[in-house]
Amino acid sequence: MADNNDVDDKVLPSSARKSEVYIKGDDWDVPADVEENNLPPKLSESTATIALYETYHGRRNSTVWVGKSEKLKKWKGFGPKIVLEQLKSSRSYSAKFYITILLFIFGFSLCFIELGGNMKINQTAGVFMAMSLERWDLHVRISLKLLSWFGSKPPSLLLGFMVVTFILSMFVSNTATTIMLVPNAIQVIRGLAGEDAVNGAAAVQHASVARLEKAVLLAIAYSASIGGMASLIGSATNLVFAEQYRTIFPDAIEISFTKWLGFGIPIGVIICMFIYAYLYNRYIRTMPPLDKVEKNVFKTKYADLGVWTREQKIVGALFLIEIVLWLSRPGWSNFFPNPDDISDTTVGMFIGILLFVIPAKASNLSQDAIVDKSVDGSPKMTTILDWKTAVTLPWDIVLLLGGGFALAEGFSESGLSEWLGLELAKLNAMPVALFLFIFITVVIWLTEVTSNTATASIMVPIAASVAVALEVNPLTLMIPIVLACSCAFAMPIATPPNMIVFATGTVTMRDLNVAGLVLNPIASLVLLLGAYTFIPWVTGFPPEGWPSWAATSTFG
Repeated sequence: MADNNDVDDKVLPSSARKSEVYIKGDDWDVPADVEENNLPPKLSESTATIALYETYHGRRNSTVWVGKSEKLKKWKGFGPKIVLEQLKSSRSYSAKFYITILLFIFGFSLCFIELGGNMKINQTAGVFMAMSLERWDLHVRISLKLLSWFGSKPPSLLLGFMVVTFILSMFVSNTATTIMLVPNAIQVIRGLAGEDAVNGAAAVQHASVARLEKAVLLAIAYSASIGGMASLIGSATNLVFAEQYRTIFPDAIEISFTKWLGFGIPIGVIICMFIYAYLYNRYIRTMPPLDKVEKNVFKTKYADLGVWTREQKIVGALFLIEIVLWLSRPGWSNFFPNPDDISDTTVGMFIGILLFVIPAKASNLSQDAIVDKSVDGSPKMTTILDWKTAVTLPWDIVLLLGGGFALAEGFSESGLSEWLGLELAKLNAMPVALFLFIFITVVIWLTEVTSNTATASIMVPIAASVAVALEVNPLTLMIPIVLACSCAFAMPIATPPNMIVFATGTVTMRDLNVAGLVLNPIASLVLLLGAYTFIPWVTGFPPEGWPSWAATSTFG
């Protein structure tokens, strides 16, 4: 075999359609059957580099060769050859990426940042809006205003916190919503016990206060998860569905922000109604009455915020404009030459750019906001959202979402999803509704102990494959399965909101376990109901029909 240094990168033809990934070091450990012209030039540096090259051979697999460089010894466990079908997306033909070995641990997530590009941008735009709401304390003002409509009696308090959490988590991250509302809920509830509540733990242990606090904290955690399920941008799992649906069924109808609300809100509201009924009957119905209940507690807190600042008005206006543009996109997009190029991501990008360019007074920032100081120590002028704040976005979610897309792509391109779908399709003698109920139930209990995003990344392609094998509407299987990933009520580790309320010490493991045993089966039934009612009503396809666009899936 000739020296790899003699191989010119230009010999690779522009018509290349397949990808190879080489991890290159000082020496090569290359299988003997590899053609010489398929090898990239050897690195002159000793540091290893991951390089994605376009090759022209006909094999479908993408191979990783691990070199014998001293700096690569720790990665020897990955070699000598790792095969993953179509490691890089087949939609990108000519890109070449170089990532240092220091980033190898993030390699899969970073290499696949291209996968789900629209969905990732949409998610980031949603996070930027949520960060703007928090930066100017608008989320506090909105929550207190909504809570003031419900009053402070225990049943109304429980309902109020559920409604506020549900609405906020549709647009703000579930974790941020829970972190914001839990301290307020604890403060308000303990204050309802009277003046003794502030003097020590005695009033906190009062049976009424303890039961009410437990019910409200569980309501916040569960409503945060269900509220995120109700909106396309409310949960990363929803974005996983949107991208996988677009990839697997390129000719399918679009599931827009508006359409998702059409079935997401009613399904979410029904689940929340059962959650309220469970929490009310378990904790509040038999609760001893509170002797002292301060009326208008939320109105008082809202009044303490003072008048709306200019920045709060701007963020609030942009928030409403974004929602209106999402809802009305099918209409106004027709004024553009290529309306099909206008998506929900376009709206998110437009509003996101405005957040970075509209000037604002730093003196009106919330106390926890990040802001530069002038020489004299006073805050500088800023914009509604600046870069120092933007870089604090939850990168773990971005990487997890990217890794999820990579995992789903590997399942799809390797044929694993199709194989699993064909195996499950052997149960075709079983009614589709029964099969779907079992599938939903398995996913709900699986997501109790695994990442919701990872579960969705694996299960959505499998659901699509089963739908193709059974020749039923893919939306009947895919949407309920991805919604099931948000219905985790039994374990603290199931979702961040569950963990947050569990960490308060008020909610015990037994409280979560019992609630999960009751609510998980109810959620399975509600999702099954939605698969045969709200979802086909909104999408316009019968639940067990076979739409024409499903015949052109990537599964063949």
